[in-house]
Amino acid sequence: LFHIGNDEKDTAGCVLVGNSVQSNIHQVGWLGRSRDGYRRVYVYITGALLRGEDVYLSVTTIEKEIMSE
Repeated sequence: LFHIGNDEKDTAGCVLVGNSVQSNIHQVGWLGRSRDGYRRVYVYITGALLRGEDVYLSVTTIEKEIMSE
């Protein structure tokens, strides 16, 4: 379900994770530092599953560009 990748060419429908992102408002979105992001998320998900907890995924689409300060 989750794996390392930077853009839509790196996935066939699985969720890509990363530590930086270009807005999905642009024609082609892009994730950066994907390996680091995957490792960070993996620890939380596997920990919860090993404790017998349920894990849920919530997907959000940003409808407007977020301005950085």
